[in-house]
Amino acid sequence: MIKNILKIISLLAAILIVAGCASIPDSVVFNNKTVNTFSASSGCKALSLDQDCSPLSGATRDIQIVGVSGSEDGKTVFIMSKEKFHP
Repeated sequence: MIKNILKIISLLAAILIVAGCASIPDSVVFNNKTVNTFSASSGCKALSLDQDCSPLSGATRDIQIVGVSGSEDGKTVFIMSKEKFHP
């Protein structure tokens, strides 16, 4: 039993180490436009977010999601917090 737990912990540790070595391109081309990308570990400072963002917990503003749509492959997602755009 203890050996199995140690194997699982070792496997998880190895996955975390390897995941940290994954590289993310600085930008990608989408619809003939260059779009900047950010690491999943990017924080408030890297994303230039100066409102409703905590360096420790990330986004701090609660929203209610009214609608979600996306591309068939799931690479593009559009999330709306209001039913209509308001000026």
